[in-house]
Amino acid sequence: MDLFDSFVADVDAGHDAIAPDLSMDDHYAEWVLNNAGSTTASMGTPMRLSELAAADDDGIIVIDNQEVILDSATVEGILVHGENARLFADDTETVDVTANWILVHAGAVLEVGSEDDLFENDLTITLRTDDMGRDVDIAALLGHDGGMGHGEGMHGGMGHGDDMHGGMGHDDGMHGGMGHDMTPTMSAMDGGMDGMDGMDGMDDHMHMMEITDNDGFLMAMGEGSRIELHAADAQKESWSQLTQTVERGDTVLHLDEATGWEVGDEIALAPTGSRPEEYEEYTIKEVRDDGREIVIDGFIKVTHFGEIVSYDNGAEGEDFLSWDVDLRGEVALLSRNVTIQGDEESIFDGLGAHTMIMMGAEQHVQGVEYTRVGQVDILGRYPVHWHMLGDTDGQDQYLRNVSIHDSFQKIATIHGTNDVTIDDIVGFKHIGHGIFFEDGSDNDNLVQDSLI
Repeated sequence: MDLFDSFVADVDAGHDAIAPDLSMDDHYAEWVLNNAGSTTASMGTPMRLSELAAADDDGIIVIDNQEVILDSATVEGILVHGENARLFADDTETVDVTANWILVHAGAVLEVGSEDDLFENDLTITLRTDDMGRDVDIAALLGHDGGMGHGEGMHGGMGHGDDMHGGMGHDDGMHGGMGHDMTPTMSAMDGGMDGMDGMDGMDDHMHMMEITDNDGFLMAMGEGSRIELHAADAQKESWSQLTQTVERGDTVLHLDEATGWEVGDEIALAPTGSRPEEYEEYTIKEVRDDGREIVIDGFIKVTHFGEIVSYDNGAEGEDFLSWDVDLRGEVALLSRNVTIQGDEESIFDGLGAHTMIMMGAEQHVQGVEYTRVGQVDILGRYPVHWHMLGDTDGQDQYLRNVSIHDSFQKIATIHGTNDVTIDDIVGFKHIGHGIFFEDGSDNDNLVQDSLI
C-alpha cells in the first residue's frame, strides 16, 4: 500500500486527523489585498524569474505588462498581470518552480511551449499548501489602494455581510453576488454582469476581487488571460491496451500500438479482475518496437487479461448472432515532461495543488501530468476546474493527453461552462468523481477517448 492508498484508507475510516474541518463558510474563497512590497519586473529585455526572486525579500513576484522567463526559483507567489504580461518557459533547460500561488490576471499569459512548438525539456511547478489561511493582496501588489471592504450593507464593492448589493457576498440575503461555492466568481454585478455570459466591464472590478484562506493554486481570471501548457509528451500515446495476457511474475508487456513510451516513463496497469485494488504501477526499464513491447522494473503481481473474446447466442441458421467483447486490460502513461503537483506534505493532509479558470480566461493544456492535486472535502478545489465561464465557443479550450493521478478531489470539473473538450486523458487514483459536471447547466462539452 503506497502513501496515497494509505491516505484514502484513512479518509474512508473517517479519521479526523487527515485534514482540518474544512466547512463551506470557513473556506469560502475570497481575494484579499495586503502583500505590498513585492518585486516588479522592469521594462526591456525579459528578466528571469530567479533574478526577480533573488532581489525580493517578500517572495512575491509581480509581472506587470512585462515578459519574464520562467526558470527555476522558489517564491511565495507570482502575479502575472495585464494584457502585455507574459511568463514563459525558455525551452533550453530543466525548470523547477516552487510557489504557493500563481495568478494569471487581466489578459496575461502563462506559456510553456505552444501548439506549434511543444516544450521538450522537463518542467515542474510545485504548489505548496503550507498556509490554508493565506491572503493575497492583488490591489496592493499593483499599487492600488481601497476598493475593498468587509462590512455589512456594502454597495458597489465587496463584502462579507448580509444584504450586500452590487458586489460579492458570503452570507444569506446577498444580491447579485456570489453564493456558497467557495470560488472567486461573480455571477452578477451592478452595471457590469448578466449571468455567466456578462463578462463586459469585468476589468473595472477586477482589482476588487478577493480570495482568502486559499493556497496551492494556479488560476487564470479575466478576459484574455490564458494558461498555455504544451508538453512534448503529448506526442506519446496517453494509454494503450494489452495484446497478450500477463501473469504473475511476468516482466514484459505487449501493447496494441506504437506508444512512443520511453525508458524511465512511469505507467499503471488497470485491474481486469473483480477487485479494483489490483492495479499496478511500474517504471519502464526497456522499450522495444517503438513502445509496442516494454520491459518493466518489477514483476507482475496479478493477472491482467489481454484478449478480445468472441461470443454467440448458440442459435443456428438465420437466428445465429455473434459478437466480440474487448476485455483487454488498459495500460496508462502517468509521467509527463511537464508536471503540476502539490507538495510532499499533501499526501498526508490531502491538501494538494488545484487549478482554476474563470471570468473570461481560457486554458489549452496537452501532454501534462497533474499529481498530488485537489483538496479533500473543499468545494471548488479540483485538479482542473473550468468555473462559470458560460459560452467559450471559438476559444477551443481543451485538456488533451494528460494524466491526473493521486488526486484528493476528483479529476476534472466543468461548471457553468460550455464548449470545452476533454480528450484522451488518464485519471487514476482519485477521491470522488472522475469527470464532474458540477450542476448540469453546461452544454456542448465533449469528453472522449479517456481512461478514468
